[in-house]
Amino acid sequence: MTNEYPWTPAAVEALTRLWLQRDPQLSTNEIARRLRTSKNSVVGKCDRLNLPARPNPVKKYREAGAPSAGRVGRAGKGPARTMDPDDWAESVGRRLVPSLADVLRESATLRELEAGRAG
Repeated sequence: MTNEYPWTPAAVEALTRLWLQRDPQLSTNEIARRLRTSKNSVVGKCDRLNLPARPNPVKKYREAGAPSAGRVGRAGKGPARTMDPDDWAESVGRRLVPSLADVLRESATLRELEAGRAG
């Protein structure tokens, strides 16, 4: 693949034919492979040619009843929860910054350890 694809009239005609083909409808990746260019080059050229948009295969898959990530859950733990950004920052902050009680407890433990070594 090269950075610039030479869109000759024959290449544009082939792109248009492949893009509008319905049975079987080729993916943009497959069209790019057949034209020996990149998927982005194909999509960009189709946009500049004002060719009709193609149906989203992910949306079509979901409409057919396939589970989405939200319905499947996270490794058997149920659906993912969304958290308010402020609550998330507070929760992360609690884990990253120890409380005064934690600091005092650790310092007392260290003093006991040091006293045991000195004795």
